[in-house]
Amino acid sequence: MRCFVRLLVLNITLCLQFGCLNRPELPDAPPGASPNQTVVINFEHFDRDRGVIWLRLHNWTAWSIRVPTQFDLDMLATTTTPAKVPVLDLRYYLEPYDPTSRVQLTTRSGKKHPFDEPAHPPVPEIHPSDLLSESLIPRSESVIFPVPKEHLARNVRLSVTFRYEWENLSVGSLEGPVHSVYYRGVDLPDAVQAEIR
Repeated sequence: MRCFVRLLVLNITLCLQFGCLNRPELPDAPPGASPNQTVVINFEHFDRDRGVIWLRLHNWTAWSIRVPTQFDLDMLATTTTPAKVPVLDLRYYLEPYDPTSRVQLTTRSGKKHPFDEPAHPPVPEIHPSDLLSESLIPRSESVIFPVPKEHLARNVRLSVTFRYEWENLSVGSLEGPVHSVYYRGVDLPDAVQAEIR
């Protein structure tokens, strides 16, 4: 039995080292494209005076994407941004997210690691504008967009839908493939999370 196990381990090791497993060939990305094709949302900054969190949506794909935008002129009228960074009022959706850890250790003294999550406010209900448009974000470009701080508590996950430039469906439609990118309140810097109640 030991001999069989040793031979099996040796065989697997050799296969992994010399590539005897069949791996599919991936097509090359278009010239100038990032090898990691992705769309992501990152934290940009927190405007404490206005209670607004600014997020940046990056299009790190080889193609342009279309995103839904609405018209909240009050939010955008007082916006100041770094040079050449477009500001959009992206339509986003909020959904519940459970930030509790799946594993929690309790010491003999009764301390828990990580600590229990405090009670969170309910996920806010948002009522998007009926006036919807779409904006094109070229490949390797980004935009920033504002989110009221109450919309990113630790128990909230924000999502933005998008479509690639070749998909002939409206970004406001849920027909056909709909792509989404997410940002969670737990991903905010700790100092910003402390400001949200």
